[in-house]
Amino acid sequence: MRFALLLFSAVVLPGTMVAQGNPLIGTWRVNAPAGTRITSEGATAIYAEGTLTVVAKEDSLIATLATQPIEGNTPKPPLRFAVRTPASGDVTFTAKTETRTLMNGQALNPTALLVTLVLRVSGDSLGGTMERIPTNDDELPRTGPQPITGQRVKS
Repeated sequence: MRFALLLFSAVVLPGTMVAQGNPLIGTWRVNAPAGTRITSEGATAIYAEGTLTVVAKEDSLIATLATQPIEGNTPKPPLRFAVRTPASGDVTFTAKTETRTLMNGQALNPTALLVTLVLRVSGDSLGGTMERIPTNDDELPRTGPQPITGQRVKS
């Protein structure tokens, strides 16, 4: 019994303690890429204000990004990310989602996206990049990683 408790303490608790102490944990007011405008000149990111909430669960960080609707569109469901807590440095989250492409006001087939979010904290400021990569439509233009910025919400 002692051995099992000792093993549990040595293996599980350090990861849990790393997650609990991560500076990303909390609520952030962010300006994040929320869509892409495609014109004859190319693709540009469309930004939206939103809320990023990061919590620790066991040895992982769970992030939820909810953005305001853009340009009169209907609200998008929040994106949920999860990652094993790194010991230090930037935190890279990934999530899969789906979006609809509009062309001349007509919705096309759904497009699967792989969203990569790389975040770093400096005090109460959040910075990093977000990239939205279409995974089932090679013809859609890509904008590459776009900046995401934010400020910690004080309770």
